Amino acid sequence: MLTRSLEKLGLSEKEAKVYLATLELGQAAVQQIAKKAGLVRPTTYVILESLMKSGLATTIEQDKKTLYAAESPEQLKTLLKYSEEEIKEKEQRLEQAMPELQAIYNLAENRPKVKFYEGKEGIIAMQEEFFRVVKKSKEKEIVGFTPIDELFKVFPDYKETYTKRRVGEEIRNRVIYTTSQGRLSDASDKKAMREARFIPKNKFPFSSGFTVYGDDRLALISYGDRLMGVAIESKELTQTFRVIFELAWEAAKKYN
Repeated sequence: MLTRSLEKLGLSEKEAKVYLATLELGQAAVQQIAKKAGLVRPTTYVILESLMKSGLATTIEQDKKTLYAAESPEQLKTLLKYSEEEIKEKEQRLEQAMPELQAIYNLAENRPKVKFYEGKEGIIAMQEEFFRVVKKSKEKEIVGFTPIDELFKVFPDYKETYTKRRVGEEIRNRVIYTTSQGRLSDASDKKAMREARFIPKNKFPFSSGFTVYGDDRLALISYGDRLMGVAIESKELTQTFRVIFELAWEAAKKYN
């Protein structure tokens, strides 16, 4: 019972046991204190050193032997008072540091979360993540830029896999595309839930694409020598790219 009371005052379980053992024994050697406290001798040495630093124990030299004695329980009041002052000091230091800590926390909260994908398998994994995100989000329309030639070179079965699944999950699509074949007659397709606008490849050459999806996601895919993708979670960037897309969507009217 006393051990728990001392623990509540800030002592560890072993410190409480050693202090009580030393208090009961009066003056005693380490071996006696260790036996009384139910601890091994080396551990008791360490604990006694800790108690002495706290002012709860002292040493007495007697017949060339070192004995240990507990200080008066009144010392616990001093220790408690010191602990209270230390806590207040720490609270003050924390209050002083809070504005800077909060600023760092807010920065981290607003920082975009980025995932990188490489190779064909990586892009497939990226698509799986895309479907998981859109399924949970309120926004069911995706928009973006797509280089058709580069896309079908990597994924020749794109229509049979990705498009079929997208339609099955009732995700609408608006896309601005480029291809060396010129404007495609089946690019816009109500059954495929897709509205598309063409821009000439010789005037606007690009081999990478982007897709804005979900409430706060942006995907960038490079179909160049190194096939790779980047998925970014950021409301600010998503909103910005949606605006960029809408501007380009209006401008692409004249080519369709």
